[in-house]
Amino acid sequence: MLELRHGDKQRAVSPVSCLHLAPRSWRQRINSAGLPTRMILLLTLLLSLLTACHRNTPTPPPVITEGSITLYLIGGSVWVQRVRGNAWVQEQGELKLSFDHKIQARDENAELELSDRSILRLMPASEIQIIKATPPDERPVFRLLKGTLEVVARSSSFLVDTDRNVSVSFTLRRLSMAITPLQPDTTFRLWLEEESSFLSVDTGQVEVTSRDQKATLSAGEQAIVGADEKLQVIAVPTATPTVAIPTTPTLPPGVTPTDTLTPTPEATPTPSITSTPTPTPTPTALSILYPAPALVQINDGAVVHLGYKFTLSWQPIENLDSRDWYEVQVWQGDAQPEAAHWTQDNFWEVDKNAYPLGSYHWRVIVVRRAGEIRLGEVSPPSETRTFHVEPPPQPTKPPPPTQPPPPPPTNTPKPPPTPVPTPSS
Repeated sequence: MLELRHGDKQRAVSPVSCLHLAPRSWRQRINSAGLPTRMILLLTLLLSLLTACHRNTPTPPPVITEGSITLYLIGGSVWVQRVRGNAWVQEQGELKLSFDHKIQARDENAELELSDRSILRLMPASEIQIIKATPPDERPVFRLLKGTLEVVARSSSFLVDTDRNVSVSFTLRRLSMAITPLQPDTTFRLWLEEESSFLSVDTGQVEVTSRDQKATLSAGEQAIVGADEKLQVIAVPTATPTVAIPTTPTLPPGVTPTDTLTPTPEATPTPSITSTPTPTPTPTALSILYPAPALVQINDGAVVHLGYKFTLSWQPIENLDSRDWYEVQVWQGDAQPEAAHWTQDNFWEVDKNAYPLGSYHWRVIVVRRAGEIRLGEVSPPSETRTFHVEPPPQPTKPPPPTQPPPPPPTNTPKPPPTPVPTPSS
């Protein structure tokens, strides 16, 4: 028995029952043929019918039906605000929503499936609103109000946009970006920062409109609308393969590492991929993909000397994505951690004059980048360690040579005076 599917109808059929679906010429050939030939002709007929059913598969149903939009919560949890100003209500399962309703994800990712099997994935602390498109377009618009939205679009029966006003130097700027999927199974990500809106296309193709500006983006391209209200399109570069770094050698039993680093030679290997980042003040909320990096050296409280290079290293993380980088953060006192170095190696050889005399904290975290743009953190931070930069050690002068003491003076007694003979009278 076989199953044939056409649209929403499904039924089981046998090879013989397919005869009435065949053209008359086929039926005559099958009836007049012997048993082996008849079986071959029936199999050929079945393959033809299955191919025809596959070609006639209907297009996905529209997302909106009579003003109502049906979404299915397939992962995480969401809060819904159906009337402006009313309280947020946590809802589950099938959601029947309409225009102006808002959806919010709070502490975890939330996945919503539309009727055409498209996926809307809300990152934590993200919020969207359902907007009615400009007539005569009847498609709904899912507007990102804050946070990050990932989309897997099976069809073009809906739009995604961000349209907001931000204050830049006491002047209101409108950051508008509308995204239309152009191909089935197009995946893209849209996220907001304080004075910019970002779009990154992973697969497929989309059309982006920003007021009177329009562009078509394919996989590997990114669009940005910043405070100048201009639509910029850039290509996301691919990372260069890294060179494997030997692991830290194991110390013999009974030998413990010292906290004071000794001067290292000037000739040391150069890391394969390094970059000096520009810190981003506001990180973007992304999913945590990796564990916290495990620091190897230097030890907490180690002393390094000004004018000598030293190396910070950590255990490599397996299966690190080409878009993700280690960010080494260094700061002093109670200041905020500051990005000091980006690399895809598991070490950083610090320049001998990078830090003046003083005490510093350091840690490592994994971040996602698009070119020179820091998209957000994808791992927890490592433990925090401290190192102290001190003056170089002064060479010890040898003591002056010891002079033998002079011999003590000898007090030889003088002989008594010889008596002078007295002349006789």
